[in-house]
Amino acid sequence: MERTVTIDKAINAIKTAADEIPAEDFISYSTILDVHLSYAHEFFSEEDQNSLLETLADILNTHEDLARDISWDLVSVLLPFLESSAATTLQTAESLIASTATKGNPKEVFIKVLESLSSLSWAPNLSHKEDEEDEDEDKAAHSGDEDEEKVASEEEEEEEEDKELHKHSLKKFHALLSALSIVHPRIGAKCPSRFLSTELTTLLGVVMKSVQWLEREEVDGVLRAILEFVELAKPELPRGPQSRKPSVAQGERPPLPPRTSTVDATTAAATTPAATPAKDDKELFLQARLLVSFLTHILEIYLLRTRTRYNKTSVEYVEKAHSHGGHTHPNEDEDEDESRGLVLGWAGDYDEKVTRLGKSKVPGGQTLIDDEREARAGRRDVKQIVEEISALCDGLGLKIEELLKIVETIDEPSENHDEEQEHHDVPAPSTADEVPLSKIGSLFLLAEKLSSQSLYEFTAGIFPEHQKISRNYLILGPGQSQPPVIDAVLYLGALILHEGAGLNEIPLQIEEFLIYLQTFAAISATATSPQIRFLANAHVVTCLKKHPDEAVRLAYIKDTLEHCPFESLKERVVVFLKDEIIAATSPSPASSEPSTPSSIFGSSLALQELSSALFPDVAELLSGSDQQNWSALKNAYPTFVATANLYYFLLKSPATQGRVGVCDKKHVDRVEEKFLAPLRKAVDDFKGVEEAGMGFEMEILKEVLERIGEVKKSVLN
Repeated sequence: MERTVTIDKAINAIKTAADEIPAEDFISYSTILDVHLSYAHEFFSEEDQNSLLETLADILNTHEDLARDISWDLVSVLLPFLESSAATTLQTAESLIASTATKGNPKEVFIKVLESLSSLSWAPNLSHKEDEEDEDEDKAAHSGDEDEEKVASEEEEEEEEDKELHKHSLKKFHALLSALSIVHPRIGAKCPSRFLSTELTTLLGVVMKSVQWLEREEVDGVLRAILEFVELAKPELPRGPQSRKPSVAQGERPPLPPRTSTVDATTAAATTPAATPAKDDKELFLQARLLVSFLTHILEIYLLRTRTRYNKTSVEYVEKAHSHGGHTHPNEDEDEDESRGLVLGWAGDYDEKVTRLGKSKVPGGQTLIDDEREARAGRRDVKQIVEEISALCDGLGLKIEELLKIVETIDEPSENHDEEQEHHDVPAPSTADEVPLSKIGSLFLLAEKLSSQSLYEFTAGIFPEHQKISRNYLILGPGQSQPPVIDAVLYLGALILHEGAGLNEIPLQIEEFLIYLQTFAAISATATSPQIRFLANAHVVTCLKKHPDEAVRLAYIKDTLEHCPFESLKERVVVFLKDEIIAATSPSPASSEPSTPSSIFGSSLALQELSSALFPDVAELLSGSDQQNWSALKNAYPTFVATANLYYFLLKSPATQGRVGVCDKKHVDRVEEKFLAPLRKAVDDFKGVEEAGMGFEMEILKEVLERIGEVKKSVLN
């Protein structure tokens, strides 16, 4: 079509065609509209575009049959007009899309809206960008020097293009979701759940794409709009005893059948409304279950995958700064200035408000954990979205008991699962029981519900309930690399220890108990979040102290010292050993005798069992080249300092000198030969090395060793 078409000609063409083309030939009119609207979007001014759209709105209002038949085709044709910068054109286009949902054949418009939602473009044209980058690299290779200012300018342009794309896509998304909200209740179907399932699958795809490309605040807007749709689509479940299926496992009886009425059956039928068939209730529960499943999946995606930009107050900035030794270099790598995932801080809040009420903050100081708390406090909108999802699930009949069952159930991976799904279509569910919830989303929902329901009686124990949960998410699943998952699991553990059944059914096999502890010990050494590291270590220590058998505690200490690859964990068990010895040798308030006179930790048995692991052969550890020895010394420094401090305490304290075997000559000689002497030599050998503050730390170690020498002279001679 040539550009000689004017706005007047276009308006006249669509008006005349609407009057002259027979109603049964609506396809011809739809084609004419497509041509003129496409031309108008490309060549007309925004003012003329609005005039054409207003004319179309008048035609649809006056030609109801035509509006019904062509509305499905108008949805995709009108979407480009939502990119207009003119408010009037934008409003008219939005109104027309809503009108198609109101006037059009509901099932046809339904299909077109879902197609348009699925095809929304959130990502930039990556292939085009890659071609440009290749051209830039070729030019740079030939010129030998790249124009940095030009590159920076191009990057800014690309960023603006991406923002513009996201802005247009969000407008289209909101217009289409509004249309879906209009057409959804208009669909008359024997099984509405089939349409609902299709809608939710499409919206789940939208959520996955949005978290991939949009900023967190934009994702929040997408989720709020979707949650409004869920509120609209949720069924009204039957009330009273019939509102949920009785649980025989929990000892609940099904409702008794109604008593036989003495009223004449014919009269009763004429005066009372017909009872809702059971099949209708089954359909309602299926719809509710589909919505709950959808909500658990979007909760999982939102908390695990949402992009978070770094800034100096964000949790992610604090975590990454610690993982880089206190420094971040966001410009060194394009992915260094963002992360994925949102931590709500269930475990941290519980620690602050319950476990260590009034004791969780360092007086007069600001720690990294305090920085995390402040950053989360600024994310109230994230918490509100999670609260709204939880409230919607409550209204749809989801109970805490079911969530507990889901998170405790261990699903062993199936080797043929992926292959079966690849070659066979998964049939649509026909009952609520066939609809699975997201495993991770269920964990998040459980944590959220328990954190907000203080009156709920939580009776779970560490064994077996929390053991199963940690195995599900932290061993079989990838949870150890997902801070939101760790946060939820730690919160449940703290809740069980403080308000639940405690350790409960302690396993008879020591190995089973140790594996459980080692799961959280590893997190305390590797997590990027300072607060998660602290809480994971606190969980390990609390579980150890609650175990009634001292031999198990001693076995954990020994196993960690002998086999753990993390020096920070070895350092912590040395500190734990010191606490156990102090507790075992400290006199009780009523007498001068130890409060636990028969304790392993108050006798020489503990040091005898731990001697070779606690005081290793340092000369053997440092038997490589100078560079290898320096690296090994730096790595083992935390454990060496903790062990040296423990030894100094044992020699110095009157309560331990004669009880734990520290002054036994054979033991003293071995510690001196294998541990102290070669450690002093290593410190002297690397005295002049200056590297990232290690010189100061070596001075600390040297001072502790000197103090040990002094106290040995005064105690042993």
